[in-house]
Amino acid sequence: MQDQGPVIVVDGKGNSTRAAYLEDGEVKSFYLSAGVHRIGDIYKARIGSDRMRGIGWFLKLGDHETGFLPKSERLSENVPASGNDCLVQIQKEARAGKPAQVTRQIQIVGRGLIYLPNGGYTAVSRRIDAGTRETLRRLASDWCTGAEGVIIRTSAVKMTAARLERELKTCRDQWKKIQECALRAAGPGRLWRQFSFIESILNENHFPCGCTVYSNIPVDGPPLPADVRFICRPGEALFSSWNLDAAFKEAQGARVPVRGGGYLNIEHMETLTAIDVNSGSAASGSDWEKTALKINREAAGEIARQIRLRGTGGMIVIDFIRLKNLEDRETILDALKAAFAEDPSAIRLYGFSPMGLVELTRKRQRTGLNRLSAGYRSGY
Repeated sequence: MQDQGPVIVVDGKGNSTRAAYLEDGEVKSFYLSAGVHRIGDIYKARIGSDRMRGIGWFLKLGDHETGFLPKSERLSENVPASGNDCLVQIQKEARAGKPAQVTRQIQIVGRGLIYLPNGGYTAVSRRIDAGTRETLRRLASDWCTGAEGVIIRTSAVKMTAARLERELKTCRDQWKKIQECALRAAGPGRLWRQFSFIESILNENHFPCGCTVYSNIPVDGPPLPADVRFICRPGEALFSSWNLDAAFKEAQGARVPVRGGGYLNIEHMETLTAIDVNSGSAASGSDWEKTALKINREAAGEIARQIRLRGTGGMIVIDFIRLKNLEDRETILDALKAAFAEDPSAIRLYGFSPMGLVELTRKRQRTGLNRLSAGYRSGY
C-alpha cells in the first residue's frame, strides 16, 4: 500500500497501541503507547517525605503514582519541603521499576517554538542557517519578558514572524490556564496532557506537511491539526495491511543484518546502548582495510536507521571494525553524520574515543521499544 506524503499507521489491539511513521513508503520509526505518563504531561505534585540525599526528591503525582525530581531540575537553590505542592512536567517516562523523572523547567511546545515560562534564555535550532538563526534569536529575545524563555524550532523557518508571535501568545495563555487549574485542584494529579498519541508522533517529526493518518481506533484526544488527513478503518489489522509486522519484529531484535554480509549486534543497557559491528559472512579478500571500510560504511547507515526506528535515546557507543588509517576513520564519521542528517532528534557525535569507540548522544524524546516491558511488546 502506498500513499503520497508522510504517513502514520496506528494499529490498536486491546489496551495496547502501536504506530509507524513512514516517508516515501519507507518506515522511519515505530511507537508504542504505554504507561500512565507521557513525556510533556504536567502535574500538580506533592513533595514526599522520602528523599535521596544530595540527588533529588520523590513526589506524589496522584492515583498512587510517584515521580522523581532530580536536584538539577529544581527552579532555585531552595530545598523543596516535604508536603509542599509544585508544578512539574514528565521528562522521562517510568520504566524498569523506576518512577517517572520530572522537571520544574516547564516547556509548552508549539509547532515553531517552545515556550519556557521560567527558562530565562532564548535558543534557536542549529539546523537553521546562521543568518536566519540570529534574526530569530533577536525576535525571540524581544518577545520574552521577565523570566520567560523561548526555543525556536527548525520548523519555524516555514512560518512568518507574526505567526510565531501568535503561537507564543497561545502558549502563554495555555500556561496561565494550567496555573489556574493547579490553584483549583485539591491535591496531586495530572493537569494537562501536551499531546495525544498521534500528536506526539507529529511533534517528534516536526509536524510534517501533508501527513495522512490511517488508524483502526478513534483519535484519543482533541482534533488533529487541520492539515492532517485522518482515515479510520475500524477492525482492520493495519500493520499487516502495510506489511510492517516483519520490520516491527526486527526492530526489537539484537542482531540486524547489514548489506554486504556484515551484521550489527545492538545491546540496550541501563545507562547506554552498545552497538557492535561484525564482518559476518563478508569476504575478507586481500585488502582487509578496504573490506573493513566498506562494511563500516554500510553499517553506519544501518545504525542511524535502527536508532531512529527503535526510538533509542541517551548515550550510544559504537564498536566499528578496527581501522588503522585515520582518513578511513574520518570517512566513517562523515558517513554517520550524513546518515543522521534526517533524524528529527538532536544528535551529538563526539567521534572516536582513545579506545577506538565512536561515542554519540541522541535526545531522548520518549521511551524506546527496548525500554518497554517484554510483556507489553509480546501482545503483538
